Amino acid sequence: MTERIPPHDIDAETYVIGGALLDDSTFPELYAYLPEEAFYVAKHREIWRVMGLMLLDGKKLEVFSVHRALQKEGIDDLHALTAMQSAVPSTSMLMEYAESVRNRSAGRNMLEVCMKVENQVYGHEDPAIARATLEDLLREQETASSGWVHMRDLPPRNGERGFDVGIPALQSATGGLYTGLNILAGLPGAGKTTLFAQLANRIMAAGNQISFVSMDQDVNSFDEVLRQSWAGIEEEAVKRHDYAGMPMLGAYYRGPTRLSDILAHLRVNASAGYKFALVDYLQIIDVPGNDADWQKSGLAAKALKRLALELGLTILLVVSFTKPKEGKRPSMDQIRGSLEICHAAEQIWILDPAMDSGGRKVTLYLDKTRHKARSFIELDFRGDIRRFYDAGEAPVVDSNAMARAMTPGMAEIERKRLSASEDSAGDYPGVVPGAASEGGICGEQAMRSSRSSRPRS
Repeated sequence: MTERIPPHDIDAETYVIGGALLDDSTFPELYAYLPEEAFYVAKHREIWRVMGLMLLDGKKLEVFSVHRALQKEGIDDLHALTAMQSAVPSTSMLMEYAESVRNRSAGRNMLEVCMKVENQVYGHEDPAIARATLEDLLREQETASSGWVHMRDLPPRNGERGFDVGIPALQSATGGLYTGLNILAGLPGAGKTTLFAQLANRIMAAGNQISFVSMDQDVNSFDEVLRQSWAGIEEEAVKRHDYAGMPMLGAYYRGPTRLSDILAHLRVNASAGYKFALVDYLQIIDVPGNDADWQKSGLAAKALKRLALELGLTILLVVSFTKPKEGKRPSMDQIRGSLEICHAAEQIWILDPAMDSGGRKVTLYLDKTRHKARSFIELDFRGDIRRFYDAGEAPVVDSNAMARAMTPGMAEIERKRLSASEDSAGDYPGVVPGAASEGGICGEQAMRSSRSSRPRS
C-alpha cells in the first residue's frame, strides 16, 4: 500500500517566509500567528526560528542578514532565501498563506493523535484504554487549536492569591499581582517607576524571569533604577556598589513601539519561560491606523490583556496622567479611553504622593482589585533609595536626602493639594469592616458613588 504523505502546503510556507523577507513589518503579526512547529519542511522551521530570534534582538529582517544568522546555525543557502522572496505572488495575501500553513499543521496534529491511538489498540486487549487515550489526546488538540479548556482540566483554586508583592499592606489589600493585566497609574514623578522597579526585583528574587518593555527611558537608565532599588542605596553610589547577589533574570526590549512588535516579542519571551512582563508606559505604544489617543490606549490595553490570558502572563502596565484639576486626586477618568482600559484590567492602582513634616507619604488608591472592595492604603516613600514601605516602617531620612529625592515641581503640587486635603479626605472611604467584597469601580465613577453615599450635614 502506498504511504500517504501528511497534509502540508509547501508553497504557502515559502510565500510566508518570502513575504516576511520582502516586508519585515509584517513579521511580528505572522510570527505571533504561526509557531515554528507549524511548518512542515524542517529547513523552513529553522529559518522561522532564527527570524524569531532576530526579531527578539531588534535586528532588521532582510535576505542577507537572515543568511548571516543562518550561517551561524550551520545553514548556508542564500539561493533558497532569494528564491523564496522572488516566489511571493502578493504580500497582501500573507495572512491567507499563513492560515493555510496553520490548518495543515492542525491536520498533522490530528494524524498524530490517530497514530497514538492505533498503537494503543495494537498494544492492549482492552479497548477502554485506547478510548481513554483518544479522549485525552483529542481534548489536548481541541484546547491547543481552539483555546477551549475543559472544566475537568481545571483544578480547584482554593483561595488562590496572586504573586506576593513584598509590601504587607499592599499584599493584604489586593492579594498581589494576578495573571492578566494589572495597571499602575499616577502623575509624572509620583513614584511609578520606583514601585515598578521594586516589584520587579521582588519577582526576580523569587526566581521568575521578566520581560521589561520600558519605552519611557533608555535601557541603561532603567537598569540603574533597578539596581538602586535592589540595593537600597542613593543614586551617587549606584556605580560603585557590588551587585554580586542581585538576581539578573530580566530581558530588556529595545525594539519599535508598535503594538504588534511588542506583542510578538512578549510572545517569544513567554515561550522561553518569561511569565512576567512590565510595560512602561501605555500612552507611548503605537497602534497604526488609529489616530485618536483614546482609541490607541484602549486597543493596546485590550490586546495586552488578551495576550496575558492566552499565555498565562502577569503584565504590569504603567499609565501616566496629566495634572488633575485643583482639589481632585488622579483618576482613570483623566485618560480618554479609560472605560476600555478599566474593563481590560484585573487591577488598577493609582499613586498619589503627599508630603508632611516627617517625610514623604504616598496614598495608593485601589480603584479596582480582583476580589476586594475599592479602598486605599498609605505608604512611606524613600525616593533617595527608591523604596516603598508600609506606613511608619520606612527608615528615617534626613531633610537633605529628602530634598535630593524630590521631583522638580512636586513641592508646588503638594502645597496646592494639601490646601484642598480637608475637603477631599472624606471623598474616598477606606474598606468598611464587614462590607461585602465586590469588584472595584473605576475613576470618577468611584468618586461619584462614594459622594452619593455620604450623609448630608
